[in-house]
Amino acid sequence: MEDSFKPTGQMAIAFLAAAMKQQKQGIKLAKSGNVEAAISAFRKALELDPNINLDSTGKTEETDP
Repeated sequence: MEDSFKPTGQMAIAFLAAAMKQQKQGIKLAKSGNVEAAISAFRKALELDPNINLDSTGKTEETDP
């Protein structure tokens, strides 16, 4: 079984902030019609924080797995 990297403390906060920024960018890109770039931004957000909730309301939340 492979261990995955899980940031803690300040690093986790920084990862969540970066993920939220990518999510917001994805929303802007999607609204402007740039769907491919939006998908890329959403994927980056999920890479930074796999627990982030990317919902259609534009709210960003971290979910507890």
